Amino acid sequence: MVRIVDVTDAKPSFSKALEQPDDNKGFRVDKAAKIAFIALAATLTAATVAAVVTAVVLPCAATIVIAVVSAVALTIFVGARAAWQASPHLPKPLQRIIEKGHGLFSDFVGAAVLGAVFPFDYTKYNTKAEDYNPNKPTVIFINGYLGSSNNFFYIYKRLKKEEYNFRFVNVGDPLKNSQDHVKTIRDEMDRFQRDVGYTVTWVPVCHSMGGLLAKDVWSDPDNKRKIPLTTTLCTPHEGTEASKLVSFYPKGCGSHMTPDHEWVKRLSQQEHDLVDKPRQLLFYSKDDWIVKNGSAKRKSMKGDNIYREKLKRGIGHIWCMFDDEAATKICNAVKYVESNLMAPVA
Repeated sequence: MVRIVDVTDAKPSFSKALEQPDDNKGFRVDKAAKIAFIALAATLTAATVAAVVTAVVLPCAATIVIAVVSAVALTIFVGARAAWQASPHLPKPLQRIIEKGHGLFSDFVGAAVLGAVFPFDYTKYNTKAEDYNPNKPTVIFINGYLGSSNNFFYIYKRLKKEEYNFRFVNVGDPLKNSQDHVKTIRDEMDRFQRDVGYTVTWVPVCHSMGGLLAKDVWSDPDNKRKIPLTTTLCTPHEGTEASKLVSFYPKGCGSHMTPDHEWVKRLSQQEHDLVDKPRQLLFYSKDDWIVKNGSAKRKSMKGDNIYREKLKRGIGHIWCMFDDEAATKICNAVKYVESNLMAPVA
């Protein structure tokens, strides 16, 4: 059987483990973004030069309009980049406007990326019972509202080289209530544990609402599952006012995340009553338009089992799943579970 060590011991070593540097092997979003910026800037510059030269050689309304539009596009593109680079040195109000704007822009990009992978169902990458390694933790990815299993494709890509066990679930259907989704997760975990015949060590990696769903699983007084660590990205632990936007459908899970909803309150009370609580690695962003950072980092919650990580500036609610620093810390956290919170199985 797998031995689970007390989750409140060795806090300094866990904090230190989170800070281990990225090995920078393989694809990285930040590097790709820099390359894309250079390529796009070069393309816009070349297009602008070509348009201006054409307008000079063949002056007409069409060529002049194209030249002007190209020049304006290049100016906006370069200007926005310059403003972002200079924002740390600008007055605080202006700095916050730029950072919040960047957070919104990052979410538009993130939504476009998720739209591109929407047809793919990542449950096909679930570890089969015959391939299960009892000496490795099982990472279960729990998506947020309107999300799906493919939302974690980048974090999964970063983790899979360590050959962990993986489980994906699809729990983003807005027409289902929160308890329907919780049941889906519980059933998936219990079925997998029966299939492999071992006591599985679970590490939930969750985005947004997924963190609340995971908490409903592990804070249940009757929970018999082994969950030494849970990681949440921009989860509304204390609720979010954005949930009121979908309150017209009270049966749906989206309306269950208001700060005063019974579900949110019950989860907090259940957790408070637990004697043994798992470590919680909470990522939050001050530039998240959906979930206030106070709710995501649980500022009212105290305890040695809570670890808070502030995402770098300009990271939005969706883009947090593609942030390299967050992905590195998640990789380090899962590795810590493997090295320190599990005993080898013969």
